[in-house]
Amino acid sequence: MILCAFPHHATELQQYAKYILQFFRAFPVSHSKVINLDKVICRYAGEIKHIKLSKFGQFRHLEARYLQDDGTSDCNSLIKEKEIIRTDRKSNDACHQWNSGICNR
Repeated sequence: MILCAFPHHATELQQYAKYILQFFRAFPVSHSKVINLDKVICRYAGEIKHIKLSKFGQFRHLEARYLQDDGTSDCNSLIKEKEIIRTDRKSNDACHQWNSGICNR
């Protein structure tokens, strides 16, 4: 479905699919961890414009956090990730949370 809307990203999405699938093989009893990693990577890449899903090195910190047994993959981690993402935004960008009343600007 994504390829229908973004056919120019086909190579990037195929590379990302191979990247995520390797974790299912590496962590056969922890599929929920891999699914959570996929969700947070997609959210992270979606909120920061210059990150491509095929640049796997930019996700190493998320791999460690969401796949390791001692990682901190809880709600607080998601909040911290969002804080990191927010600091990367330019101040003149439109705030998508303004209409819902939760904008911090």
